[in-house]
Amino acid sequence: VSHVHANLDVLAGAGDPVKATEMRASHLERLLALVRDQYDVVIFDLGQTINPLALHALDQSESICVVAQQTIPQLHAGRRLLDILGALGYSASKMHLLVNQYDKGAQVDLAAIEEALGVKPAHLLPRDEKSALQAVNQGGPLLTIAKGSSLTKSLGALAAFLWPEATT
Repeated sequence: VSHVHANLDVLAGAGDPVKATEMRASHLERLLALVRDQYDVVIFDLGQTINPLALHALDQSESICVVAQQTIPQLHAGRRLLDILGALGYSASKMHLLVNQYDKGAQVDLAAIEEALGVKPAHLLPRDEKSALQAVNQGGPLLTIAKGSSLTKSLGALAAFLWPEATT
C-alpha cells in the first residue's frame, strides 16, 4: 500500500500479468476483509474486463461506475459493458455512468451518449489535461498538485455523490 495523501492510500495491481493470473477469489476475499476494517471506501479499477475476480469485486460493490469518453468506440464498449452487467443481474440502480474527459464542444455530445447507452450520465469529469498531466508527472494526487482545478473540484463532487455520508 502506498500512502499518497493524508486520506488516500493506493494498492496497485500486479505489475506482472503472469502473477496476476495467480490471484484467486479467496485471495481477493481475504484482502477485502483486511481493508474493510481500515478504510471507509474501497475503489476497484477493473477496466472493461469481466473475469471471475472482477465479478467477485462487483458482487461486493455498493456502486458500479461505468466510465466512458466522448468517442464512438468508447460508447460501443460502454454499451457492451452495460449490457453484460445487466445480463449478469446487476441492478440498474447500482450502476452509474461517468463521462471522463468531458468536453462541452465535443462532436459526441451528452444527448448522443444518452441515446447510445440508454442511460443519462450521473457525473461529468471535465477535460483538464494540464492538471491531470501535472499530477501524473509529479507522482502526486490532484488534490495536492492542482487543488483549485476543475477536475479536482469535479472529483470532490463525485465523491459527495457516491458517498454523501462520508463527506459530511
